[in-house]
Amino acid sequence: MQQNDSYVSELAEALRSQVNLSAVPGLLKQVIKHDMWRKRIVKQTKQPVEYQRFTDFVSDFPPEGLGTNMNVLMSLCRFHNDIEAVDLLASVTGDQGNPTGNNQYSGNHNNVMVSSPGAKQGNSAAYTLRRLSKDFPAIHDRVLAGELSPHRAAIEAGFRQRTFQVPTDAEAAAAYLAKRVDEEWMLTCCNLFLELSEQVEK
Repeated sequence: MQQNDSYVSELAEALRSQVNLSAVPGLLKQVIKHDMWRKRIVKQTKQPVEYQRFTDFVSDFPPEGLGTNMNVLMSLCRFHNDIEAVDLLASVTGDQGNPTGNNQYSGNHNNVMVSSPGAKQGNSAAYTLRRLSKDFPAIHDRVLAGELSPHRAAIEAGFRQRTFQVPTDAEAAAAYLAKRVDEEWMLTCCNLFLELSEQVEK
């Protein structure tokens, strides 16, 4: 119980001070792996605290909780390229009502970073990892091993399509596509373009 509170307190302090944010993914993994967030005695208040939902623990004010939201945690883990931490966050929140934490929390405590639209990218990674873990465990293992990014793994699994960003200049676009698609794909694309153009003109 005392060890649980030590890890939770250290994690909350790293988030609050923003001085040691690089330590957040590692501390978070320990807190999740060993269920330290569920039940402990808070040293500061000498009172027991218990949580059923991880999102409640994250949003509750210190010293009981972390005083932040899921978007912040997910963004930090992705920023530090800790895919294991992202995966653990996804697994511990996947069966709860609002795993993303959007608009669920009661404010910003002690200057902890607030979520931004860009943080939603983290939620996409969480969804991808949950789906890979459930339906494609072999590919999921390769993501955790660092062989694939979640995005590439989703493409390989078949539930996300490959996309490209084509230059607006026609010549540059042709050169770009020539390196990435075959002739059959290009001809199909051209035929569909002509058909759709005719429909628009009508």
